[in-house]
Amino acid sequence: MNRLSPEQQQLILDFYFRCGDEEEINKGRDLIASNPEAAQLYARFEETLTDLDSIKYEPCPDNLADLTVARLKLAARAQKAAEVQSLRLKELLDQERVKNVTIPVPASAAANISLPASKPNFLRVAFEFAAMAAAV
Repeated sequence: MNRLSPEQQQLILDFYFRCGDEEEINKGRDLIASNPEAAQLYARFEETLTDLDSIKYEPCPDNLADLTVARLKLAARAQKAAEVQSLRLKELLDQERVKNVTIPVPASAAANISLPASKPNFLRVAFEFAAMAAAV
């Protein structure tokens, strides 16, 4: 059995899809009728590509580019908002660290200074409670 040339294979594929002029389609039909290997290749095309007939064609929406750009802008805004929130959280954490820094006071000076009773930080208490609950 002779191997099909790339041109013959292309001719069979073109015949399957009925693309090309009438003369090429007739050449493809004649090749399939006269060459068993060409007939086998055509049968494999039919077996493989027939399932494509069941796929429903859906046209591309006219505003696809606009929708894509709008989604990209929305994603960029969400990313920017997340970055702003992250920076704000970092600032709040830095402020909290500064509040929790204790300044060492000599014992002699500590007797003369009356420190106001500090009320517990709500977030710190809530965090400690959550940590204890998670440990249990």
